Amino acid sequence: MAIDVIDVKAGAPGTGFVEADTTTWTDAAYRRLRAEAETLMNLEESDPRTDRLDPLADLLVTYEAVHFPIGAPSPEAMEAFMREARGEPTAK
Repeated sequence: MAIDVIDVKAGAPGTGFVEADTTTWTDAAYRRLRAEAETLMNLEESDPRTDRLDPLADLLVTYEAVHFPIGAPSPEAMEAFMREARGEPTAK
């Protein structure tokens, strides 16, 4: 059963632990929480609402890793990236 409302509960500070099962999120819940994270990122650090940002970001990263996986690059792509990072000319 998919849930539409998610209560993010942080574990001990610095543990990165959050209580929520991201496998049951609806797309609407994901979009809403992502929008909330973007809003929280624009607040002053002293605002107490920003305490919710770290656990929320952890949840979003977990969800995105499952639902939007990024595959490993090909050897050619990795080589081109490394050359560019070193400032070497890239093949055309």
